Amino acid sequence: MAFSIKVILEAQVGKKNMTEDLTIRLMIVNSRAVVRSGLEAFLSTYDDFDLVGEAENGKDALRLTGVLKLDVLGLTANGLSNGEIAEKLVVSAATVKFHVSNILSRLNVSSRTEAVALALQWK
Repeated sequence: MAFSIKVILEAQVGKKNMTEDLTIRLMIVNSRAVVRSGLEAFLSTYDDFDLVGEAENGKDALRLTGVLKLDVLGLTANGLSNGEIAEKLVVSAATVKFHVSNILSRLNVSSRTEAVALALQWK
């Protein structure tokens, strides 16, 4: 029997029920490389998990998430699609989509074009 973690959201919209499967995004943080490697191998066998990175400690984990957001914004500015960015950064397209959405929200803009224009103003 396969182990699986799924989060099911149910919302009542008019007279219809909607359910949506969500992928759980994880970052592995552990000082031992062998532990990180083993967890990465284990988690990669399940579609329910999206490994967004790994770090030796909390400080490196926080730095990595900040760097990833900047990388996503920079590659967006270069005209790359979410899929192309995911391939270049070795993360899933869902992770890129999450970061793009987060960037748009933090910059208080509604499109990738607006985000890029704002970022170019800051250069």
